[in-house]
Amino acid sequence: MYRPQRHIREKVQNENVPPLDQEFSYGTKPIRGANLGEWLIIEPFITPSFPNKIDPRFGVVDEFTLSKYLGPTNAAKAIERHYASFVNEAAFREIRDAGLDHVRIPFGYWAVMTLEDGDILCPPCYKNLVTMPQYGLVNKPKMISLGADRLIAWTAKAHDVVRVNFKGLDMRLLNVHEYAIFNTGQISTTYSAKVKFACDGWGQQMLQSINTSNGLGLDHVEKALLILEILSLRPPCLVVPSEKGARVKELMLVLLTTQRNIKIFSLCSLKVYILIYYLGWLSWCSIDISTIAQMDSFEKSWGWLYWTWGTEATTQWSYKKGLAAGILPGKAYTRSFNYGDTIPDF
Repeated sequence: MYRPQRHIREKVQNENVPPLDQEFSYGTKPIRGANLGEWLIIEPFITPSFPNKIDPRFGVVDEFTLSKYLGPTNAAKAIERHYASFVNEAAFREIRDAGLDHVRIPFGYWAVMTLEDGDILCPPCYKNLVTMPQYGLVNKPKMISLGADRLIAWTAKAHDVVRVNFKGLDMRLLNVHEYAIFNTGQISTTYSAKVKFACDGWGQQMLQSINTSNGLGLDHVEKALLILEILSLRPPCLVVPSEKGARVKELMLVLLTTQRNIKIFSLCSLKVYILIYYLGWLSWCSIDISTIAQMDSFEKSWGWLYWTWGTEATTQWSYKKGLAAGILPGKAYTRSFNYGDTIPDF
């Protein structure tokens, strides 16, 4: 691993991990980190203001469509401004201070290869990276479009190809993204059920996957499983304290529009509803046990990285905003809930 000498001399890591000039005990000490999503790859749901500056009829949703709209030169300037402002050195200090010790930085394929009809941003600039197109691997295939049977059959074939070609290697690592927010069946379950699933479902999955007799641990490579993307299991309506008033207004609008007989909805009952909701808001914006349960479960293997560190508006997708709202632990390695603890009845 490349370690700049200036950073070795300085104390840049958090107090819970070894200095940069010492080895990190992968497989023994869990990784606790965050993704720097949206920094080098534009995603409208993380930074909606970026494409929203352009008339939606032009369909600008990523670097490719932006380049088609602005042209390579102007698009490169716009994206460089985004690179310079979305993540800076202060962000890395904040990540360290949150008790995190690793970052994952996704980048686009155009950093490795370019399209036939011209560059999106730059010529190939990571020529030493090894890609595996010969194995037919794809990223996040959409089961709804492809069909479950077809995708499962393809996955089984891809598994066999990779396992045969990489058998015996001791530097392999399985990258897994665990989400429940896209599963409509799980979204409708209670919060307690979500926490239980994070503990028992994913926790047992981790133990099974790293089993050296029949899991990923085969060939004596123990715990070679890393969860590169995790997210809160709460419904996507988390808020930060400054949004409290707006959320109260939003709920009151719902109450007023759903009340069967608005005439009997007196000012007194309105105050009661506001009080009940405010107390509920305080409870809702307390520490998020569903995320802590995931952290604990995934640390049975190599660890986890949250998706993502920063967003423009959405608290649920942002570790930084989760810290500010008080729903994530102040230090990732000091938590109030552990695997095996009694799950509260929310």
